[in-house]
Amino acid sequence: MTAGKSAAALPRQINLATTALTLRRMTAADGDAMLAFAQALPPHDLIFLGRDITRPEVVAQWIADLEGGVTTLLALEFDRIRG
Repeated sequence: MTAGKSAAALPRQINLATTALTLRRMTAADGDAMLAFAQALPPHDLIFLGRDITRPEVVAQWIADLEGGVTTLLALEFDRIRG
């Protein structure tokens, strides 16, 4: 971010060609939904991630990291994580 410009406020809705997504920060309440999202991904989509987010203990640590200042943005279609 450059001086004089502010970041977009969150949550924020964006419209793609056929889909509206809501962008917002991940919270501790998103743990189960994140785990379900990750476990539904095909293995080749997980190859380049730095951690195995299909494992409950890894998602639990990710949630704990949020309290330590880590920021994660989610893209949701209705209430379902899409990215």
